[in-house]
Amino acid sequence: MKKVVVLSYWATLAISVRAEGFSNLSTGSKIVSSIVFIILIGIITSPIWGLIWYFVRKQKKEKERKECLYQDWKERNEKDIRREKRETNKLKKYRNEGIEVSLAGLYYRTEKAHRVAGELNVGDELDLKVNPSNNYDINAVKVYANGTWIGFIPQTHSEFVSNELFSGKKIKTIVSSTDKDNIPNIWIKLIPY
Repeated sequence: MKKVVVLSYWATLAISVRAEGFSNLSTGSKIVSSIVFIILIGIITSPIWGLIWYFVRKQKKEKERKECLYQDWKERNEKDIRREKRETNKLKKYRNEGIEVSLAGLYYRTEKAHRVAGELNVGDELDLKVNPSNNYDINAVKVYANGTWIGFIPQTHSEFVSNELFSGKKIKTIVSSTDKDNIPNIWIKLIPY
């Protein structure tokens, strides 16, 4: 309690000295009153400085959070942009010169399909038919040779090819290479026209 009384005495003195001026005080009293005045100003403004510090830290944290969110967004979009560029390059290549893919699923076809596929030669034309009821790939595209189902377009290209067929575009499908094993390995070239 004594400290509060002394502090209030010095505060009153400091305020009155500031109001009247320093000219009639001794040097020691001037220093003490200046110190008390500074302490009072600090006590009065400390809640304000606390609020300022709080809001500055809050803004800094919000800025860091937004920067982190932006970096995540940027990384995701950069991956999407790179993927779109790859797909666009694939599409350009396909539009200009076609694409070559290996026939998928011939191993699981019937003996008749194996025989028909074994009789295929380079340059033979094949037919494509979209198969949306496929349990493994809703974009599946069946490949037919002479009316016999011999396999599928590989899943890596099936979405693209099925979209082309659904949009009404025509695709010329020819045998580009083959080997005459027990179950032949057939490469086909897809050329838009």
